[in-house]
Amino acid sequence: MSTANELAAIERYHERYTNGDVTLILADKVAFKIERHYLTAHSPLAAGDPTVHFADASFETATSLTICLDHIVRSVRPDDAAAAAASVMAAYRFADKYDFAMVRELLRANLLSGIASSPRRVQDVFALAAAVGDVGLYESLIRAAGSGVIASV
Repeated sequence: MSTANELAAIERYHERYTNGDVTLILADKVAFKIERHYLTAHSPLAAGDPTVHFADASFETATSLTICLDHIVRSVRPDDAAAAAASVMAAYRFADKYDFAMVRELLRANLLSGIASSPRRVQDVFALAAAVGDVGLYESLIRAAGSGVIASV
């Protein structure tokens, strides 16, 4: 059962994730209810707490968590038409911070798939790699540049 403080922190529940024994309340005040086994199979995020609050509005948002959970629960990968690169990068930061390793790898592949056509995307992905300290992402960008996939940055 939710306490009064928890309910005050929620503006709405996510339309797809409404059943479960763990409540995740994101920085943008959207709540997700999800079965603990989905989370613990992929991350230590909800190891013991029935309610988890997130505060960083730059990436701990409903959009980021939706992208991560859609990978885990529904086996759905975001494509650039459905999810803007900025949203995928925010989801990558979320997956990195909360150790969703499989999701992080799938999102890495998604981010790298669009770099050939966008020098700006290369810069954004490079900045993301720096922000999270992801040496593997740096390496992927350097290999793409060396193989001629990236024309010019």
